[in-house]
Amino acid sequence: MPAQSVWLVRFALLYFLAGATIGGALQAQKALSVSGLGAMSLPEIWSLRSVHIEFLLIGFMLHLAFGVALWILPKPPRPGPRVFVWIAAAMLNAGIWLVSISPAVGDASGTLEILGRLAEIGAVALFAVQVLPRVRSMESFRKA
Repeated sequence: MPAQSVWLVRFALLYFLAGATIGGALQAQKALSVSGLGAMSLPEIWSLRSVHIEFLLIGFMLHLAFGVALWILPKPPRPGPRVFVWIAAAMLNAGIWLVSISPAVGDASGTLEILGRLAEIGAVALFAVQVLPRVRSMESFRKA
């Protein structure tokens, strides 16, 4: 397994752990408020709901998809520089964190969220450009 795949899957697992922890805290708060222990609940924790969603849907799923795709797709005939995979991973992480901190810093204009989404889209595009030469039809495998 290439080093980039290993690191992308590790990042995916970290985002899964963080997202599941936040989700567990959200569910615990909901259980406390329903059970009548409202004095022990923290209603402010619901501001982390968007972070929970971002970590699980974008952080976990995209990192895992990137890591597995990089590992499982056939190697190109002439491998190019893999620095673009590292750049795509850095852009993806930066985008996730920009979108996640946007509500916390009171970004009313949404500038941080827009920048974060653009970084995520750029990461996906850069990764696609890197792995696109590796996608081949079954006929090319039969000829080889």
